[in-house]
Amino acid sequence: MLIIENVGPTLARNVRIIANPPFQRTLDRPGEPEFAETLLFTQGIPHLPPGRRLEVFMDLGFRLFATELPRQYEVTVKADGPFGPVEDLSYLIDLNVFTASRINIKTVHQGVQELEKLRHQVEKIAEELSRPRAMEEDAKYQRILEERRRTMSEETRDE
Repeated sequence: MLIIENVGPTLARNVRIIANPPFQRTLDRPGEPEFAETLLFTQGIPHLPPGRRLEVFMDLGFRLFATELPRQYEVTVKADGPFGPVEDLSYLIDLNVFTASRINIKTVHQGVQELEKLRHQVEKIAEELSRPRAMEEDAKYQRILEERRRTMSEETRDE
């Protein structure tokens, strides 16, 4: 995921992203524009308001790491602020940090599984709360209430 975000306090205009080498990905298909040839990189972003965040899907890690495509990119971001050009920002994106790491990023499928577990637990709680109380539970509850009333009544008499 490539994330482009304006973390500044003012509107960024004419935002240009230059990658060296140009971004490459396994998802590029013959006959279609390559990722590096999309409008995002050829024409830039006309306006990026403060706090605005763009997330662009780059590639699938397991596919990328099975190829000889570049894994390091020097990225320069150029933009204009309210008073003209702002200082260029340069970043090194090194995807190699993910090759030997044990980062366990959950998938959407795993998220759905967790939601299903949660739904099942909520249904169990709802079922328990909606079932009629057994008569003995009701009787026990009534005895406790009566005992508390009696205790409170005795305390107010003693005062």
